[in-house]
Amino acid sequence: MQGQCGFASIITRRALHRSRGKTPIQRGRRRERGKGRTLWYLQEEIDDPDAEKLSIFVATWNQAGKSTPKMLNFIPVGMHDAYFIASQECGASIETSVLLNYTGAWEAKLIEHFGKEYERVGSTYLTATHSILFIRSSLAAQLTRIETAYVATGVGDFFGNKGGIAISCNIGETSFLFVNSHFHADQAGVEQRNADYEKIEKRLGLRKEKDDHETRCSDGFERVFWAGDLNYRCNCNRGIAESLIRDRNLEPLLLNEQLRREMRSKKVFEGYREADIKFPPTYKFDVGTNAYDSSKKNRVPSWTDRILWRSKAKVTCTHYDSLPSVRTSDHKPVVGLYSVPWVRREKGGGGVRNTQSSACVVQ
Repeated sequence: MQGQCGFASIITRRALHRSRGKTPIQRGRRRERGKGRTLWYLQEEIDDPDAEKLSIFVATWNQAGKSTPKMLNFIPVGMHDAYFIASQECGASIETSVLLNYTGAWEAKLIEHFGKEYERVGSTYLTATHSILFIRSSLAAQLTRIETAYVATGVGDFFGNKGGIAISCNIGETSFLFVNSHFHADQAGVEQRNADYEKIEKRLGLRKEKDDHETRCSDGFERVFWAGDLNYRCNCNRGIAESLIRDRNLEPLLLNEQLRREMRSKKVFEGYREADIKFPPTYKFDVGTNAYDSSKKNRVPSWTDRILWRSKAKVTCTHYDSLPSVRTSDHKPVVGLYSVPWVRREKGGGGVRNTQSSACVVQ
């Protein structure tokens, strides 16, 4: 099983490649104006080996309202240009977090962990869902257009017990969107989860007109990362699932995994990609152990925690794994490492202008 040790020993250091003149990425993109914003289109994903690359670390973790580990060595600071940390049920249970914010201690711990080498680009929360984005301080001058937004999809589309939060920005000339979401639960809740995705995509008000609820928010960005507890389950007998996991024979289980089925049918996350899954299901564990659910519900182990991306130029995922050594929650954290092409802005004018956390407890 991968991921038993800290990631510092298995993550290669970044390599930046400076580009000269106009790159194929710049030549290949065209802009169309629609509904007050820029829509990006490419006929095919373009791979430019000479383009400058950002090394981006993305992590998602449902903390189950439990205390966070004292040590954060599973987040290797200093090895990457940017870090997007997406948390769900952060700091306290959803029920406890409806009226009060308990994500502050987690955010403060992360800020201390990253130190002066990194700047907080932005952070935001909705009830117990929390996101924060860091960038290497030497790249802070490349930042512009930093915004946050949220969409509640909980009870009556009013409460934030379920929903999505987003941070967007430009790094150099390249636009980025980072989304963190917590979809509806239950084995039979596939259609609800698909609806969560559609609502978040269409109601996030970043870089589109205020009343535009038809266009996907991600259509306005060149690089999109979507992480979270998406809550899709495996359609399988519990005993069979555990036998396959013990034998490390994950493919039959993945063939019956709900998110992959829905994506193949183009019912959700159309145009998004996910790296190959080579790690065991990340939910549900008995807290403090690596043993799957022993409660009366006897839940089927599932890959509820995922990281997807969408890009107009080729993004390379160099590592995708869970962290079984973290046992404080009934979910295992999932991390992905990505090599992401971007276009540097040669002159200044950017920087982190607002480091205040934005928030919504109840929509």
